Amino acid sequence: MPDGCSSNIRRCVDVNGCKVSGPKTHDYHIIQQKLLPLVIRKILPEAVVMPLIQHSRFFSALCSKELVEEDVDKLSNSIADTLCQLEMVFPPAFFDIMVHLPVHLA
Repeated sequence: MPDGCSSNIRRCVDVNGCKVSGPKTHDYHIIQQKLLPLVIRKILPEAVVMPLIQHSRFFSALCSKELVEEDVDKLSNSIADTLCQLEMVFPPAFFDIMVHLPVHLA
């Protein structure tokens, strides 16, 4: 990460307990948008990886400095497909009202 982009996430990770504790909200955004796609790519099956990477790209594009109206329309269409793919992979108990929030953000 560029200097000052996020705090030292290494200090927030407890390797022995497999826990992440103490990062700021911005650090969670960095983890979701930048680090998660790198980590899961080789660990999980492709059917799980692709929707999660698309979800990360959605938030990266939505939080970018410049946002064009045509891009927002594309994001709005793509997030519905991404959520459908996630619903095919994860059990129904995983989904609550907050999972469908990205549809309304774009």
